[in-house]
Amino acid sequence: MDVSQTAASDITDLLDRQILHALQIDPRASFRRIAEVIGTSEQTVARRYRRLQSSGTIRVVGALGPAQVATAWMMRLRSRPSAASSLADALAAQDNVAWVSLVEAGSEVLCSLRSRSGVAQDDALLQRLPRTAEVLGLSAQAVLHIFGAGSEDWTGYENLLSGDQRSALLAGSGSAPLPADLERDPSGTSESIRSLVPDAIDAPLLSMLAADGRATLKDLARHCDCSEARVARRLSLLRRVGWVRLEVEIATAQLGFGTSAYLWLTVGPSELDAAGNAMAAHRETAFVSAVTGSANLMVSVVCRNPAELYKYVTNKVSTVAGVRQVEISLTTRRVKHERSHEHGRRLRN
Repeated sequence: MDVSQTAASDITDLLDRQILHALQIDPRASFRRIAEVIGTSEQTVARRYRRLQSSGTIRVVGALGPAQVATAWMMRLRSRPSAASSLADALAAQDNVAWVSLVEAGSEVLCSLRSRSGVAQDDALLQRLPRTAEVLGLSAQAVLHIFGAGSEDWTGYENLLSGDQRSALLAGSGSAPLPADLERDPSGTSESIRSLVPDAIDAPLLSMLAADGRATLKDLARHCDCSEARVARRLSLLRRVGWVRLEVEIATAQLGFGTSAYLWLTVGPSELDAAGNAMAAHRETAFVSAVTGSANLMVSVVCRNPAELYKYVTNKVSTVAGVRQVEISLTTRRVKHERSHEHGRRLRN
């Protein structure tokens, strides 16, 4: 390969990653605004995005916002290795189950279970699973607090946008951060949430966003049988009060990051908040939460390979004050993200 071909390949990588970061900052940012910020054409951004989407590298989806989640649980199910894959697939088919992974060489299934309007449905699921012969053990930890809420999640790749570019992208976007009371109290008891009046277009709007978080206002309006202006106002409100959250799902292996793991940290109570914030600031982390149980901090980590994971644990996690014990659950296969299923390292609906 000659020098010009190598340079072109490097530019492609740079643009793809900057487009990805721009979408993480504002998942519904227009191609024109992204192009202006990163210094390329609108057509180039649109073409690169469609290629990333069609290759199964990324998907933008609408997910339950914190105001709709009454309780979130991290569930760990030990099973017979021969049955773990089918158990994971069965869990992934549940609408209220997300982030399903096979860990520990396929002998354990880890997933997130969310309760929306009471615990009856979730209790039935929890009662039913231990009775199957394939499940050898189950533990469930309630999520008490999410650190770094509202950030861009995992950004372990290179070529991130600068602070000035980030500000330019958000300027005039209409994207407002969640109210502080919602971030502290995601159960939906804040005044801004209680004052939300249900609208007839909510169900079709959220349904379409779940399939495509970047669906155009024209398509959303047609699906909801109303005007574009009404859809725009409603979507802005639902995002602002935390009723819906837009998520950029990434098949990280396609970016060269083939190792993911869950860390279960035991941290002293007085140091838990500081430790959680410190972990959330690491570029390797995708999700950090305080949970119930003896291991009171759960961290999702994405690295290039096991050697990089080892360096992360020994060089970074070891310096976080208050960490007394670390358990590592290495991911064997990611089955489901927030909405998308992963097949052959590609995201699919």
